[in-house]
Amino acid sequence: PVAVLPRMRMAPVAADSVAAFVVREIEADAAEAGDADRAVAIRGPEEMTGAELVRRILDRCGQLAGRSPRLVLDLPYLGRGMAGGGLIPVPAEVDTVTVENWLDRSS
Repeated sequence: PVAVLPRMRMAPVAADSVAAFVVREIEADAAEAGDADRAVAIRGPEEMTGAELVRRILDRCGQLAGRSPRLVLDLPYLGRGMAGGGLIPVPAEVDTVTVENWLDRSS
């Protein structure tokens, strides 16, 4: 089996880190009567492609979403913006949980 992903540079972040970040931001806004229209961003500490992330998960877990592709490819079918890091927010809060940390917690 083969997995084909769009070529995209990203900084993956754990969902529980995002949830905790959102709660902190909401609580801070409520305490300070902050600007309800402001934007916030969070990212993980490591930059990688989607294919690299999938390979790391497969190396550790053997499967992803019930599938075990032997070959993981990334193709540039969603444009240069995503391939060049358009999914990585700057400026952003940088979480400390690495992919390895997340995999350790998830196993």
